[in-house]
Amino acid sequence: FILIVFKMAVIDFRYGRRAAMLVSTVLHLVGVFGSAFAPNYVSFVILRFIVGMSNMGLFMSMFVIGNVLLFIGLLLFSKCGSLISFLMCVSIK
Repeated sequence: FILIVFKMAVIDFRYGRRAAMLVSTVLHLVGVFGSAFAPNYVSFVILRFIVGMSNMGLFMSMFVIGNVLLFIGLLLFSKCGSLISFLMCVSIK
Protein backbone atom coordinates (compact mmCIF):
# COMPACT_ATOMS: atom_id res chain seq x y z
CA PHE A 1 0.00 0.00 0.00
CA ILE A 2 2.77 2.42 0.92
CA LEU A 3 4.63 1.63 -2.30
CA ILE A 4 1.54 2.61 -4.28
CA VAL A 5 1.42 5.97 -2.52
CA PHE A 6 5.06 6.64 -3.41
CA LYS A 7 4.49 5.64 -7.04
CA MET A 8 1.52 7.99 -7.31
CA ALA A 9 3.59 10.78 -5.75
CA VAL A 10 6.26 10.24 -8.41
CA ILE A 11 3.61 10.46 -11.14
CA ASP A 12 2.26 13.62 -9.44
CA PHE A 13 5.61 15.36 -9.43
CA ARG A 14 6.92 14.13 -12.76
CA TYR A 15 3.86 14.40 -15.01
CA GLY A 16 1.59 16.73 -13.05
CA ARG A 17 -1.47 16.31 -10.90
CA ARG A 18 -3.87 16.29 -13.84
CA ALA A 19 -2.12 13.29 -15.40
CA ALA A 20 -2.09 11.49 -12.05
CA MET A 21 -5.81 12.14 -11.61
CA LEU A 22 -6.56 10.82 -15.09
CA VAL A 23 -4.52 7.66 -14.50
CA SER A 24 -6.17 7.12 -11.12
CA THR A 25 -9.64 7.70 -12.57
CA VAL A 26 -9.10 5.20 -15.39
CA LEU A 27 -7.72 2.62 -12.93
CA HIS A 28 -10.68 3.24 -10.66
CA LEU A 29 -13.21 2.73 -13.47
CA VAL A 30 -11.48 -0.44 -14.65
CA GLY A 31 -11.37 -1.81 -11.11
CA VAL A 32 -14.98 -0.97 -10.26
CA PHE A 33 -16.53 -2.31 -13.43
CA GLY A 34 -14.21 -5.31 -13.44
CA SER A 35 -15.03 -6.23 -9.85
CA ALA A 36 -18.74 -5.90 -10.57
CA PHE A 37 -18.46 -8.62 -13.21
CA ALA A 38 -15.60 -10.67 -11.71
CA PRO A 39 -15.98 -14.35 -12.53
CA ASN A 40 -14.17 -15.65 -9.42
CA TYR A 41 -12.95 -14.55 -6.02
CA VAL A 42 -9.27 -14.13 -6.93
CA SER A 43 -9.99 -11.71 -9.76
CA PHE A 44 -12.45 -9.86 -7.50
CA VAL A 45 -9.77 -9.36 -4.83
CA ILE A 46 -7.20 -8.20 -7.39
CA LEU A 47 -9.64 -5.72 -8.91
CA ARG A 48 -10.64 -4.41 -5.48
CA PHE A 49 -6.94 -3.86 -4.74
CA ILE A 50 -6.75 -1.78 -7.93
CA VAL A 51 -9.76 0.23 -6.72
CA GLY A 52 -8.07 0.93 -3.38
CA MET A 53 -4.84 1.87 -5.10
CA SER A 54 -6.58 4.30 -7.42
CA ASN A 55 -8.60 5.82 -4.57
CA MET A 56 -5.37 6.71 -2.77
CA GLY A 57 -4.01 8.34 -5.91
CA LEU A 58 -7.19 10.35 -6.36
CA PHE A 59 -7.22 11.38 -2.71
CA MET A 60 -3.64 12.64 -2.80
CA SER A 61 -4.09 14.67 -5.96
CA MET A 62 -7.44 16.12 -4.96
CA PHE A 63 -6.21 16.96 -1.47
CA VAL A 64 -3.26 18.95 -2.78
CA ILE A 65 -5.25 20.70 -5.50
CA GLY A 66 -8.16 21.46 -3.20
CA ASN A 67 -6.18 22.72 -0.24
CA VAL A 68 -3.14 24.38 -1.67
CA LEU A 69 -4.35 25.82 -4.92
CA LEU A 70 -7.98 26.64 -4.31
CA PHE A 71 -8.90 27.21 -0.69
CA ILE A 72 -6.27 27.77 1.95
CA GLY A 73 -2.92 28.58 0.41
CA LEU A 74 0.46 27.50 1.68
CA LEU A 75 0.26 29.00 5.17
CA LEU A 76 -2.55 26.84 6.51
CA PHE A 77 -1.78 23.68 4.52
CA SER A 78 -0.29 21.63 7.38
CA LYS A 79 -2.93 22.73 9.89
CA CYS A 80 -5.81 21.81 7.59
CA GLY A 81 -4.13 18.54 6.67
CA SER A 82 -3.82 17.64 10.34
CA LEU A 83 -7.44 18.62 10.97
CA ILE A 84 -8.70 16.49 8.08
CA SER A 85 -6.64 13.50 9.26
CA PHE A 86 -7.91 13.95 12.81
CA LEU A 87 -11.53 14.07 11.68
CA MET A 88 -11.05 10.93 9.59
CA CYS A 89 -9.59 9.10 12.59
CA VAL A 90 -12.38 10.21 14.90
CA SER A 91 -15.12 9.24 12.46
CA ILE A 92 -13.77 5.68 12.10
CA LYS A 93 -14.76 3.97 15.32
